[in-house]
Amino acid sequence: MGNPFNEALISYIRNHVPKNDVVNILMDTLCIGKEAAYRRMRGEVIFTLDEAAKISYQLGISLDNIIGIYHNKKAVFDVQLFNNESIHIFMNSYCTTIKEYIQVFNKIENIKKSKAILAYNSLPFVLYTPYSHILKFRLFRWIHQSVSLQTPVFYSTINLSKELLTTQTKYAQNLESLASTHIILDKNTFTSFIIEIEYFYKLNLITDEELLSLKKELKQMLEDMEELARIGKNKKGNEVLIYISNINFEACYSYYEFEQFQVSHMRVFSINSISYQDPKVCEAQKEWIESLKRYAVLISQSGEIQRIEFFKSQYEHVENLGKKKS
Repeated sequence: MGNPFNEALISYIRNHVPKNDVVNILMDTLCIGKEAAYRRMRGEVIFTLDEAAKISYQLGISLDNIIGIYHNKKAVFDVQLFNNESIHIFMNSYCTTIKEYIQVFNKIENIKKSKAILAYNSLPFVLYTPYSHILKFRLFRWIHQSVSLQTPVFYSTINLSKELLTTQTKYAQNLESLASTHIILDKNTFTSFIIEIEYFYKLNLITDEELLSLKKELKQMLEDMEELARIGKNKKGNEVLIYISNINFEACYSYYEFEQFQVSHMRVFSINSISYQDPKVCEAQKEWIESLKRYAVLISQSGEIQRIEFFKSQYEHVENLGKKKS
């Protein structure tokens, strides 16, 4: 009788690592010879727990996901949480997580056969990644709620390191490399973000000068997004379709489909996420996101009147930001 876990691990390696790279990766990761690597892939030698742990780290996967491959009645979920003991630790944890996402993209054999379907009721990561002030506010907002500090957190105390900004840029480039991206936005996506900025501005945690910087970037983001919707393609020439929902939905969902595998995420605790690779759950999430299109209007390369009205409304919300401070 075979070892179910070992068989599942071998199956995962074969499905997620380019065939020509498998042996070299095992040799480098486990410090073993070529024949020893072949014997493990043939199942003649069972991977030890230590070896399985090293492989899971190298490939950026959870051993729970491997277990889930042969427990077909159970879906295994991986919760991505950031260390929030202090602002410094959190920022390092966040940067490390983004680097792990980049590593996943680097291991994808053919990213041109890829698709992302996203549904967001808050500002999508895929849209605000290139804008440092907006990114800084998202992290500030999360830190303000999650990090236990004796004194208030001011927007000015959040510093984005050169390493973090460089990492963000690389990840943004990865996202732009996806062959096709469909984005469904809750109709209140931008207004809810603006309300958050307004709230912290009224608490005097954001200065007038900082507010102006945020407004400038929000306008730039809307301008870039409007052009993206008009053309329907990003700077790399890949398809991007944007939908505006006529109804509200309760969470942020994302589904990624590659030649080798599927992965889905659901946002929790602001910028944390629950991820899963179970095929049945991924397919269910894909169908759920696709169903939201029934209540949405496509504004990419179509819906010109709706597109003009939507962006006009968003510009007005940004322009009024901070004018009612008491």
